[in-house]
Amino acid sequence: MCLRILLLSLSLLCTQLGAVCVTQAQCEEIRLNADYWKADSRDEYNDADLIIDGLYLGNVCAAHNETWLRGHAIRLVISVAREWFMLCRDTTVDVMGFLLDDSNSENVTRAKAVFSEIADIIEAYSARGESVLVHCNMGISRSAAAVLAYMQRKYPRASYQRLLRVVKARRPVVRPNNLFSQILTEPEL
Repeated sequence: MCLRILLLSLSLLCTQLGAVCVTQAQCEEIRLNADYWKADSRDEYNDADLIIDGLYLGNVCAAHNETWLRGHAIRLVISVAREWFMLCRDTTVDVMGFLLDDSNSENVTRAKAVFSEIADIIEAYSARGESVLVHCNMGISRSAAAVLAYMQRKYPRASYQRLLRVVKARRPVVRPNNLFSQILTEPEL
């Protein structure tokens, strides 16, 4: 909780100081790199996709697109992006950033705690009927894993594989890495 408050304070400070926005060129590069992850070259790639009512999964470009955020009535942006969790944004959108390392199995306990906290937050906003965008750099692994962790809580009888198929049907590029898949298939999450 203290880390979240610190990150939110840092985010507000950086926004006031003029945080660096993701450029159009960076978004184009992100979109091009996503082609590598597509299961089928005919799959459309979007910056963000509606997964279930009020819950969007996407990339950093969606999170930095104020027009898109307003147009989809996003009330909260949850970022697990490494580089860009401090957004250039208007003040009507809440922002929370979480550090989520996807490269090291020593971080399993930390990842579980982050997934649980994100699920709590999505649950709270959802209960108020407010829309949430969860994003990472490309909207493929970290943010997808966080959304899947929330869905496991919301739909406890559904298997991880079934929920993954549901998410992939809405956002075909989703591919949580092996570490996150291992965490999400453990029974105690």
